[in-house]
Amino acid sequence: LKLLHPFMPFLTEEVWHHIRERKEGEDLIVASWPEKGARDAKLEAEVKHAFDLVTAVRNVRNERGL
Repeated sequence: LKLLHPFMPFLTEEVWHHIRERKEGEDLIVASWPEKGARDAKLEAEVKHAFDLVTAVRNVRNERGL
């Protein structure tokens, strides 16, 4: 949500407040950025696999004119 906020501020702010109840001043626009954590190689591999799968499906659809 924080990454999308500059592009869709009203939508992300609304979703931010629906995730959990927030108090006055806990708006997304003033929220701090998350701290960088450890990398998860397994998760990165799974995400890459998902991207590759979507790319393959799109290529087949384009080849067949779907």
